[in-house]
Amino acid sequence: MLSMRKTFLGLVAVAIVLSTSTEAYVVSSAHVAEHITKNLQGFSVQCGQDLGRVYADKSVLALIGKLAQDAAGEAQMISDTCGATAFSCITAFGAGSCCTFEGPTMWAKHLGDLTALQQVGERVAPGYVAVGSVVLTINVAASGTIVSLAESFMNPFFVPKTCVNKDDALALNLYSSAACQKQPMPGITVLNCGVEWS
Repeated sequence: MLSMRKTFLGLVAVAIVLSTSTEAYVVSSAHVAEHITKNLQGFSVQCGQDLGRVYADKSVLALIGKLAQDAAGEAQMISDTCGATAFSCITAFGAGSCCTFEGPTMWAKHLGDLTALQQVGERVAPGYVAVGSVVLTINVAASGTIVSLAESFMNPFFVPKTCVNKDDALALNLYSSAACQKQPMPGITVLNCGVEWS
């Protein structure tokens, strides 16, 4: 009985987290942009210069904000999908609930905004829209439940061509993961967050 109750609370936690913080997963792209414009250490000179120019551009930042709104508008779909497929699992932080979500399911409805990000980004520097995959492990204060969310191809980000190499890709992943771990989520403690771009 206790096991079923904990599983139920875990599923509820997944739904609550997704419905209240979906915007945070995409806004982390804006956090990455903010970190990049403040500190370009770790990137090659040319990549750092191009990233700085791209993410100082108001049109690029406006489109990242628009994509965050798109994702927030899809919170119910993400919540329903994840809630329906959630399962009990063992995380690095103990027993919890796990679920997955495929970003292309959502972004197919917002291809116009992804295309617009590609266009405005390329006006500043040659490059392409990469979409990051996120693995986020959290502790939900209300239920004390650990939830691990794996989201494939969820966070759009414009990457200059000068950054498409092993060292700069690693630096971008490190920046992104650090920004994601610092993402404020009321009532939620981020235990771990990893972002990789493709």
